This record gives sequence, C-alpha cells and structure tokens, in this order.
Amino acid sequence: MTTPTATILSVTEYQERIRNIYSSIDKASVPNQVSPTIVAVSKTYPPEAIMRAYQAGMRHFGENRVPELAEKATALTAPIILHFIGRLQSNKIRNLLKIPGLKYIHSVHSLEILEFIYKTYRDNSTNIDSPLYYFLQVNTSAEDQKAGFDNYSDIAQCFQRALELQSGLNNLQCCGLMTMGKIRTDDLLADAHHCFSLLQSYRTQLERTYAHHIQHPLQLSMGMSQDYLVATQHQSSFLRIGSAIFEK
Repeated sequence: MTTPTATILSVTEYQERIRNIYSSIDKASVPNQVSPTIVAVSKTYPPEAIMRAYQAGMRHFGENRVPELAEKATALTAPIILHFIGRLQSNKIRNLLKIPGLKYIHSVHSLEILEFIYKTYRDNSTNIDSPLYYFLQVNTSAEDQKAGFDNYSDIAQCFQRALELQSGLNNLQCCGLMTMGKIRTDDLLADAHHCFSLLQSYRTQLERTYAHHIQHPLQLSMGMSQDYLVATQHQSSFLRIGSAIFEK
C-alpha cells in the first residue's frame, strides 16, 4: 500500500537524481552498448511522487503489488508505462492483466504461472491493453526465499512452451529473462557479478538454441539501486531502481 508519510521530492530533485544515475550508467557501459531503460520502482510512493518523477523525465514505473498498481493506474493521467515486478499469484493474474497501461511483467517464475497467464489472457483479451511482454524469472543466486527457475533445462522448457503458446498471438510475448542479485551476502558486488553473468549466459544459450524462432534479441531485467552499475556492465536492458530515485 502507498505510505501516506512518504517524502516527495521536487521535480528538480528528481531531475538531478535521474541525471546522476544516467551519468554513472554511461561510465559503466561497455563500448557501443545500448543504454538500459530505467524502471522507477515507485512502490509505497503516492501518485504525486510518480507525477513529479514523470515531469523529471521518467516514463517507466514499477510496482510489486497488484492492488497498488491498479490504484495508481487509475489515479494517474500521464501516459506512463507500467511494469509489474512483484511475485505473481494465480488468483491476482486476472486483475493484473486488466490494468490499463501495463506493458511488462517481470516475474513469470514457473511453467504453471505461464500457462495460467495465457489462459487468462485468452479468456479476457478484449479487456487487456496490448501488447504485453513478460520475462521469465531466474533464481541465479539459488536462494530458497526467491521464486524462479534455477537451472537452464527448466528455463529452456518454459521458453519452449512460451513459443508454443504465443504462436499466432503477437500481443502477449516473452521478451527475456529477469533476475536479482543475492540478498544475503558478505560481498554484494561479487555476488551480483556472478548472478548477472549467469543470466547473460542463459540468454546466450536460449538465443543459440532458438535462433530460428526468436525475432528480436532477448532482453535482460536485472539490477536495482545497490547493484545497477554491475548490471549495466553485464548489458542489462532494464534496471529496476527505487530508493536511488525516490528515497529522501
């Protein structure tokens, strides 16, 4: 839920923070690298904070709870691009898919959830904004508290099924892989390098195996406020940054 006492910065302050983040990304990028998209993780912050960040230049915003995402989508009039970054529950998927402005889901963590999303989409397609893209969530740190696929065989099996389900259905497509760095660690940056490098290797394997079925390069969603520069070095496509933008 939105925190009523959350501190809201001025548009100028958001502009300065965003400018500094992009500057650090440019320095961390490899030559000829496409600049990643920043998803401003606005969970717990009210619509007013999102609007100020929007005025400061942000266009992509992420939420981790379906009710809060739906509430903000209704309250906001600006043409923002919404991302769902929380854990998916089958009983919330129907409401999630109906949220206006939703364009990306970052957390398809099992074959069962994948199947349920497509079933729900086909049953309710007239009420869903299109196109809609999703990432397969990968547990690269092998932590029990995280959801996601933990080996390449399972990733490939789910990706193969995704290709079958999305055949002839251009409005709901798998666009890549998502992961998070290790939560409990004594060396955050080293573990982030390991996690993000592993996700890169999984993408490479998928693109080689399914080269004739993939129309566009697979994207990577990885990197948060504490490790987005490491993710940039590993050619992340989407950086999910919250506190570095919104916290006072």
